[in-house]
Amino acid sequence: HVVLPQGPTVREAEEFFAKQLSVANNVIHISISSKIEHSGYGPALEASKSFDNVFVIDSGHLSSSQGLMAIVAAKMAEEGLSAEQIVKELEAYKKKIHTSFIVDNLDFLSRAGQVGNGTANIVKSLMGRPVLKLRKGKMGVGITYFGAREQAWKAYISSTLSNASAIDTSILFVTYVGLSKRDT
Repeated sequence: HVVLPQGPTVREAEEFFAKQLSVANNVIHISISSKIEHSGYGPALEASKSFDNVFVIDSGHLSSSQGLMAIVAAKMAEEGLSAEQIVKELEAYKKKIHTSFIVDNLDFLSRAGQVGNGTANIVKSLMGRPVLKLRKGKMGVGITYFGAREQAWKAYISSTLSNASAIDTSILFVTYVGLSKRDT
């Protein structure tokens, strides 16, 4: 089975922006990292050129971090900041965001052509639990934990939260996919 990710077209983005502008004066579109294949950033940026009041930001991250930025942008809008000020603040804010996640295997990334089959099979055969990180907008494999799933999760969480003084606890997303109720 092959996964074929597909982003929006320029026309779809233009139609989306036009619809949003029917109820708003400005649109700030926060895209997932432009360095992730099919992110939608390119078509959105191109579509924004058809409007004077559409701003497109490359978050440099994936959806959870994109969500964090949207929450921060909404707070700034409520405070009365202009669209230009919000964009400027978000460009600085995105550098403070950390995106990583631990996975049981690399099968999905292998099917999407982002990781070779050989790498995915080696990691799986060694019972590796790789951590995927975004660095400078690109996804890569970080450390790999070995052993039982729960043990790997605990080690990952402990490592991720080890520098608690550097963590902004006012907003935190913890995303999980494919876990049973017992595991959450």
